[in-house]
Amino acid sequence: WHHSNAASVDCADAATGCVLVVDDDPVTQRQITRYFIEKGMPAKPVSSRHELGRLLYTSCPSAIVLGLLPGQ
Repeated sequence: WHHSNAASVDCADAATGCVLVVDDDPVTQRQITRYFIEKGMPAKPVSSRHELGRLLYTSCPSAIVLGLLPGQ
């Protein structure tokens, strides 16, 4: 993780090096994603476990924040 330019970076297309924020509540997801970006960490909201699976197959995130209810 390199912090120098990360303050304005979000991971719109590529999840490599990002914090993936997976939550079934869109408001909570936006708040957590915004928090990481404001702290200078690139972050990407992820809306489902299916999208998470695809991103994990194609990229290498720095961390995953997971807030899904069972069965989501």
